[in-house]
Amino acid sequence: MHRALSLQEIVREICAFNAGDLKSLAALARTCRHYHELATQELWKEIESLVPLVKCFPEDSWTVADGELMFTRPLRPKDWQRVLHYSKHVFRIRLRWRKSNCQVHSSALSTLIISRPSAILFPKAHTFIWDQDKLGIEHVGAIIGLLGPHVKHIDISDSDSLQDDCVQRLRDALCLIPRQFPQLEHFGFGKDDDLICRGSPLFPEALLLPRTLSSLTTFRLHQIPTTEDVIYAVASLPNLQTLEITLPFHSTWPAEHTPQAFPSLRRLSLRTAAADYIAFSAIWRFPIVENACLELIDILDQSAVSNIFRCVREQFSATSLRKLEITCADCPDADEALGMESVVRPAHLQHLFVFTALQVLELTMACQYALNDEFYQDVAKSFPRLSTLTIAVCHWCPLDSLPSMAALVPFALHCSLRTLSVPFDGTQELSLEDIRNALPPGRHPSRVTSLEVGYSPLTNPQLVATYLTRLFPALGGKHLIYGSMDSETDGGQERQELWSQADRFLSYFRMVREDERNITTQQLGRTKCTNKGRRKTYANDVNV
Repeated sequence: MHRALSLQEIVREICAFNAGDLKSLAALARTCRHYHELATQELWKEIESLVPLVKCFPEDSWTVADGELMFTRPLRPKDWQRVLHYSKHVFRIRLRWRKSNCQVHSSALSTLIISRPSAILFPKAHTFIWDQDKLGIEHVGAIIGLLGPHVKHIDISDSDSLQDDCVQRLRDALCLIPRQFPQLEHFGFGKDDDLICRGSPLFPEALLLPRTLSSLTTFRLHQIPTTEDVIYAVASLPNLQTLEITLPFHSTWPAEHTPQAFPSLRRLSLRTAAADYIAFSAIWRFPIVENACLELIDILDQSAVSNIFRCVREQFSATSLRKLEITCADCPDADEALGMESVVRPAHLQHLFVFTALQVLELTMACQYALNDEFYQDVAKSFPRLSTLTIAVCHWCPLDSLPSMAALVPFALHCSLRTLSVPFDGTQELSLEDIRNALPPGRHPSRVTSLEVGYSPLTNPQLVATYLTRLFPALGGKHLIYGSMDSETDGGQERQELWSQADRFLSYFRMVREDERNITTQQLGRTKCTNKGRRKTYANDVNV
């Protein structure tokens, strides 16, 4: 063995390079005593199941039946020697269920908890993620009780099985968190795609845990609506930077807004009904928030459409906000979307033009949209730093009126736009002269590399593709995104086929441009060689 391989620093780098390759790390740990400890540390740094740990017990103490691991006899103190040796290296615990994998039976977990020789089984753990449904969520508290005091990240992702018999256990587990993990920085509960429980909060006392966690930087609470007390609790946290919650339904807030709240908040995501957000925005201000996401769970009426953008303008700072998303949480189907009566008009969206520092803007809430050419031009002028723009390209955004293709020109001239998702009228007649003169001479080529057209209509895919190539030369195959329509009654399948043809034309045009570019490069290279030879011949003649 080379002398360099005896240095711990080099061995540690080798182990880190093989992180995630469990077979290689296990082989390295068995190579020699010098490698064993470092390879073992990397091998056990993260576990995704308790099965490997349980299998460290003597083989006569456990068995596997029907894909579940269970103990066959009581555990003795000497059985824990290997388990404790390996569990002390665990830093990250992510328990998730995979259908093909063996799982620990709930009885085995109970045996572990009852017979463990010390209260803490994972003294160095700093991350705990629960993302499974095989082992019931009521056992979360039991796993949390095995963790040491250094945990900084807790995420309980799977919360689909919130039945009455496990709510009390989960409530008790959440109440343990502030006392057991004073250094906690990240807390998350539920998945962002979960359905929202519209009843009374299941854990009103337990969710007040932010009150005593001054180190908390991220608080995510999906599926379960918060309470007013929870919001007041997180508002006072000095280090909170990310907040993702569902606003309480039909809340009653005081008449005046609360100053000096959320002193460090940078990212905010709210799931809410429109009326609840309007009431919420009158009380809370976010002067330094950079990323804001508003997911509306209801279909807006016309009065809500008129007020919601005004509330956004008043709640956030025009100089701080970099990313704004106003979208739909519970997406209606196409038929329901066509029956919506509320309409978003350019006059409503002008409230957003004060956010001149925006880099990402997405507007896809469930209602009709009446857009025009002047609005697209105003958008391009109002947001000079914009890199991503998305407006009304989803099936729940029916279009009352559409801008023409000429309205895309300001976006082609935009200096920083990269991703564009907007609808337009692709049925208008175009001549070759219109395409040739679409852009002013001497302009820099557009930087847009992705275009989503949603459910925009079109009739002539070749001319539309030619026009889009003229505006956005960086577009090519698979850079054009269009909505899929299965309905035959509204011409959806025909429209999809036309856009598919336009996408193929874009691929052909890009291939031709690349060929022309290569030919030009080769010709320039030959010209340089010819000129160099002529200068050399002339110099020789002069010398003679």
